[in-house]
Amino acid sequence: MTDQTVNREDMFYIVCQEDQPSRHGGYITEIKMINLTTGLEFNTYVDENNRNYKYWYDIVNHPLSGFVVNNLKKKRDGLISADSKPRIQKYVEDQRELESVIVEYLDTTVYARTNPLFNFKEN
Repeated sequence: MTDQTVNREDMFYIVCQEDQPSRHGGYITEIKMINLTTGLEFNTYVDENNRNYKYWYDIVNHPLSGFVVNNLKKKRDGLISADSKPRIQKYVEDQRELESVIVEYLDTTVYARTNPLFNFKEN
């Protein structure tokens, strides 16, 4: 079993966001992210009808932007609590600007190229 401990200081790279139907009507946003400390993948689900939506508002409303955040709480393996209050540590308008920095940070270009979350294009 993989240790999926999350520290509030851990940095997470927001990889992508996908809207999907909510079982309560309307849509929820699935936010996929990678823990830059461990390389493990996590998700959270944000519903604009919930009070915690305000914590994720800037991220959800800029789906093509790049974010590195911290201050997240793990709910269970692979899932970050949507009640977390993410602190944006790095922001760029175009997510592609962060890709090379993130790959360099992870120092695992093979991992990044084979990880479906990254969607990198070979040059």
